[in-house]
Amino acid sequence: MDAAALGGSRARGEHTPSFNVDLGLYYRPPVDVAALTLLARELAGPDAAVTISGQWSRGSTAGGG
Repeated sequence: MDAAALGGSRARGEHTPSFNVDLGLYYRPPVDVAALTLLARELAGPDAAVTISGQWSRGSTAGGG
């Protein structure tokens, strides 16, 4: 991984405790999405999702925020 960036409402300071966390990870391929998903779910719970560039959209269940 080259860098990580906090995004969304938490980066803007507009979140509440129930809001999700949007992290952008900048990396050089390949990346082990399955391993990242396991780690995210271990840290954030079973509903945590990991997507690769291009898979996420404003219409996703994440709410676009």
